[in-house]
Amino acid sequence: MMQTPRQLAFVLAAIIGGTSLVLQLCFIIALKLQEAAFVLLIIPFIVFGITYFAVANITRNYIQTKIDVLYRTIRDFKMNSKSKYRTKSANDRDVLTELQTDVADWLASQTSELDSLRQLEEYRREFVGNVSHELKTPIFNIQGYLETLLDGADEDETVRQHYLQRAYDNADRLGTVVEDLNMIAKLESDTLQLQLKTFDLRELLEEVFADTLPFAQANQVSLICEPSKVLLIFVVADRERIRQILTNLITNGIKYSTNNHAFVRINAFETTDNWLIEVSDNGIGIAQQHLPRLFERFYRADPARSRAAGGSGLGLAIVKHIVEAHRQTIHVRSTENIGTTFGFTLAKG
Repeated sequence: MMQTPRQLAFVLAAIIGGTSLVLQLCFIIALKLQEAAFVLLIIPFIVFGITYFAVANITRNYIQTKIDVLYRTIRDFKMNSKSKYRTKSANDRDVLTELQTDVADWLASQTSELDSLRQLEEYRREFVGNVSHELKTPIFNIQGYLETLLDGADEDETVRQHYLQRAYDNADRLGTVVEDLNMIAKLESDTLQLQLKTFDLRELLEEVFADTLPFAQANQVSLICEPSKVLLIFVVADRERIRQILTNLITNGIKYSTNNHAFVRINAFETTDNWLIEVSDNGIGIAQQHLPRLFERFYRADPARSRAAGGSGLGLAIVKHIVEAHRQTIHVRSTENIGTTFGFTLAKG
């Protein structure tokens, strides 16, 4: 396969020179010009040389110039930098092979980019739909309760109090969704500044347990704190953000613990550079197909049960963003009807 201008010039010159040689031989034989044969046979080689240099110059100055423009356009669009192709000398460039390779690479990158854009568009549509649903439900509920009161139900004090309380609860849920969306926006744009400091995690756990204990007792769930057996658990983190993580995970564990001996347990394990904090429950568990998407915004493994339990549907997404903002990792493992464990790491203090 001809891949360079010189190869193309050589082939064309060989064809033309060979044809000229055959014609010269026929001319010599037909006219019996054996005495002048030596001189006449030089002509095909002269033709070969002239053709070679003419074709090489034409292809280099015209065809290759056009290819250079196309090549640089692709390279600049793909890499926005000086093309490596231009660093080679005009005589050494295997232009067609390079162009074919880079066009293939460019096409692959564009195909990948298009796939990513399609995924982002699908995610955007799903996100907008979820936001609309989460906001629509409490708004419609509030409207319904207020319309009922305006239609005369406010005359009954018991009914009035009940409907006002329900309207307030839905307004509170609406506020929670908006606050959580604002929190995620800040986390994703890196505008939320973490207040990193060294503190004893055990003290924070005691505070979170005290805050969530009434909710646990109301749901007949036991709270077990294994780190209380550890003397010191100093970590470097934003104390209030870690409080938010622990509160969210413990509250989720309480919501989905439904058996007679339900519990939520927290444990801490020391590694070389970090502390691994685990929040476990023995609740309903999560099916394996849902685990990869569990930290997505508004994703619910069981929409009916999750919405009945309350919450904005953004809690786990916020938890993941906070952990990653600390340059740490979070994971989840779960078995249906056995329980779920969330684990995240924190830097040692």
